Amino acid sequence: MVKNAGPTLGIDFGTSYSSAAVVIDGSVELVIDGGDRSIPSVVYFPERGAPQVGRAALSRLPAEPHQTVSSIKRVLGRRYDDTAVRRLDVGVGYKLARGPGGSVVLDLPSGRVAPAQVVGLILDRLRGLAERRFGGPITRAVLSVPATADAGYRAALSKAAQLARLEVVRMVAEPVVGALAVGKNMTPATRNIAVCDFGGGTFDLTLAQQRGHDFTCPLVAGDGMLGGDDFDEAIANMVADAVATGASYDMRHSVVRWRGLVLRAEQVKRVLSRTDVARLRMKDAYTAFGRQRDLDIEIGRGRAERRFQPLLDRAVMAVDDLRARAEARGCDVDEVLLIGGTSLIPSVQAHLADAFHRPVELTAEADVVVAIGAALLADALTSTSVDKDPYREAASALL
Repeated sequence: MVKNAGPTLGIDFGTSYSSAAVVIDGSVELVIDGGDRSIPSVVYFPERGAPQVGRAALSRLPAEPHQTVSSIKRVLGRRYDDTAVRRLDVGVGYKLARGPGGSVVLDLPSGRVAPAQVVGLILDRLRGLAERRFGGPITRAVLSVPATADAGYRAALSKAAQLARLEVVRMVAEPVVGALAVGKNMTPATRNIAVCDFGGGTFDLTLAQQRGHDFTCPLVAGDGMLGGDDFDEAIANMVADAVATGASYDMRHSVVRWRGLVLRAEQVKRVLSRTDVARLRMKDAYTAFGRQRDLDIEIGRGRAERRFQPLLDRAVMAVDDLRARAEARGCDVDEVLLIGGTSLIPSVQAHLADAFHRPVELTAEADVVVAIGAALLADALTSTSVDKDPYREAASALL
């Protein structure tokens, strides 16, 4: 590995949003896109012309769902017959098809595309934003992966990085870099930390055992089809049910209107994580008595939380599974760390604290903490001064 060949990018490729960071002169600097610390993991494929990535693509989603790819992480590296693929196929506007050797391909109006190609465009967008911000070429990256990532997922992500012109320095489990980002490795300790990574598409649980500066992850659990996307759809379904009752029109029967509603529901979810009430507005949302009608609904946090309950129950079931397996090994959970954007939902925090029977630790940077940890590890792995910097030395010891 070439030392001091420019900064190495730490990347958190997520189901809903992706983020990246680098260490510059000892400080972590996030990649920024128009003031935002993350980009939507969305790619729009026009019938002619170059694909659009991130917010430009997200703006296309309500009107052109057949050409706009989202939630691709849920099928990356999977086979076409996988249950996760079948579930995603009925929930998005674009079409999934059987590819060579039973793989998954996306059947778009512009042509067939492999999931790794979509992810490659997202990684390339992050690389390009980083180069523009930091003023030089970036050719290397540390990529975070779910603790449960299998060989198929890792191979597909590696292919995506190659398409984005990035050398993969290391792939590292998201819970490990999450613990690094909040400094868990800085003080030698003997403890068991339950890291709950609640992202846009998955709820990953890891029992991270710290011994000195070193971490191992002997137990993983979770729900691979539970994430922020499902909370968005819970709010969208609540609104669609209200419209169906009041106007005898089911917004779910129109792909365009449904995707537009889900997009607005995600915005409502974010607001409700900070306040008690949010408004959902949508122009020409449905048809009633032969006329186009707009939506303008006030949604309270309590009302949304009642719709979240089945999802919260699934999260608690995953926690119960991890705790039972830990107890069978004679391992007590000493601390609980929440990472991932969905962890910012207050009812998620409350239910996980109850399930673990102890307070949970949450950082305000939960939505980008994995990218921060990946950048710190990238710096530790590629710096020439590891032996002179205690922080870098501790970060290197994580692996």
